[in-house]
Amino acid sequence: IIAQYLGDEPQNTSDQLIPEILLAVNSSVSDTTGFSSTFLVQGREPRLPNTLYNEVTSDSGTTLIPPEKRSQRWHSIFKVSHDNAERAIAEKGWHYNLRRREWRPVLGALVLVCRHALSNADEGFAAKLAAKYDRPYQVVKFLSPNKVRLKDPTTRPRRTASINNLKPYHQPTPAH
Repeated sequence: IIAQYLGDEPQNTSDQLIPEILLAVNSSVSDTTGFSSTFLVQGREPRLPNTLYNEVTSDSGTTLIPPEKRSQRWHSIFKVSHDNAERAIAEKGWHYNLRRREWRPVLGALVLVCRHALSNADEGFAAKLAAKYDRPYQVVKFLSPNKVRLKDPTTRPRRTASINNLKPYHQPTPAH
């Protein structure tokens, strides 16, 4: 914000602009609540410097409001603010959770297991070029809500893995 506010001015004068920058930050309306932070804390918008704030702006905090009316007003403001925040949280959560859906394999399903390969310069092995997932395994048993026992369908070896290290295996489609 400071760099945008300064523009081409020298940066050593930025401390002189702090009051104006703070006013801009505190009086900006939040997307989450729908109100400025100053309004939610103080019950009024901040006073603008070098202006006739009380003449230009209504409800500047100088008029006396009966306590019952003020209480009703604050309850309605906080309800609107809370509803706006809940809506914003749900909206952000929906976007955040798009790729984080719960998935659990079923018994007998084929899954791929994450390899967690480490690079080794002595052997000339680069992990970023290695396959991320190991061959398909079959889910044999649930050891816990997060762990499964797997077996290789072609050979006998068994292993265990965490569910978050698995992904479903899809049979390759034959080329026509």
